[in-house]
Amino acid sequence: MTSIKAPCALRTHRRTWGLSQRELADLLGMESRAHISRIERGKRSPSFETALACSTLFGVPLGVLFPQPAILSGERLRERISRLKRGTTDITNPAEIRKRELFDKAMKDSNEERDTGA
Repeated sequence: MTSIKAPCALRTHRRTWGLSQRELADLLGMESRAHISRIERGKRSPSFETALACSTLFGVPLGVLFPQPAILSGERLRERISRLKRGTTDITNPAEIRKRELFDKAMKDSNEERDTGA
């Protein structure tokens, strides 16, 4: 696993649009602005619902807004795909061939995202 620390872009987008932490917390249905502060400082990961709502609100892809969870998720997925692919290298039935195509595409896409930082 990587030890890369990619900063959360939530604060930048929130401030660009002139929202206070309190206002964003209200929009997201949170009781306290402190939760937004912890997410912005990387002390807490956003829930999927929060991340998706922020992505929708600001029109920014999840991986750009919250790069650290995206990086970690991509790494875990690549590891799991590699393990699963090892067991399918000699199989030639159509379903297994299709799976390998999916795995190869996912690995390629994931590596490109990681290399470009997108």
